[in-house]
Amino acid sequence: MRRLEHFDDLRRKANLYQTVLQAQVEGLAENLTEMERQVHGLLDSKKGQGGLNTGHQGPSRNQEGQFRPDTGAAPSRIQGEIK
Repeated sequence: MRRLEHFDDLRRKANLYQTVLQAQVEGLAENLTEMERQVHGLLDSKKGQGGLNTGHQGPSRNQEGQFRPDTGAAPSRIQGEIK
C-alpha cells in the first residue's frame, strides 16, 4: 500500500510540474509571437523608408582573409613574439 501512495504522490508532483512548465512555454510562445510582430513592423517601416541600410558593412578582410587593422573591426595582429 505504501508504494501506491508514493506513486500517487509522484504523479501529483509530475502533474504540477507539467502544468507549471506548460504555462511557462505558453508565456514564452506569446513573447516570441509579440517580438516577431514587432520585428516585422520594424522591417515594414524600414521598407517604406527606402531600404534596410543600417550603416554597418561588417568587418573588412584582406586577401588572406584576415581582418584589416585599419577598420577597427578586430584587434591588429602582433607580428613576432611577445616578450
